[in-house]
Amino acid sequence: MARRTKTSPFEDLIFIASRLPWWLSLLIALAAWLYFHSVAISPPPTVTDPKQFASAAPPAPVSFVPAQASAPSCPVCNSDMQKRVAKRGANIGNEFWGRSIRCAVE
Repeated sequence: MARRTKTSPFEDLIFIASRLPWWLSLLIALAAWLYFHSVAISPPPTVTDPKQFASAAPPAPVSFVPAQASAPSCPVCNSDMQKRVAKRGANIGNEFWGRSIRCAVE
C-alpha cells in the first residue's frame, strides 16, 4: 500500500475547500471578508496613560550587554569580560560573564 505524502495544514485546508459546493465556499469567503473588514476599519485603541505603552509592547530580548567599568578580567588572557545572556542549554535566559575576545592561549 502506498504511503500518503505529508502535507501542510494549509494544503489540507485547500483540499477540504475543493470538496465543498461552490455556494458554501462563497458564503465562507463572504463571512471571512465581513469579519476581517470590521477588524480593519475599527479605530485603534487610544492610550490615556503613558504607563500603558509599556504593557502594550513586549520587552525587547537582550542577548548582549556591553562591558561595564566593574567587569572582571579573563583569568587566562586578562581581557575584559562582558555580561551575556544564555541562548541555549539548561541556563536559557540566565546572565553570565563571557570573554569579549577569543583568548590566544586556547
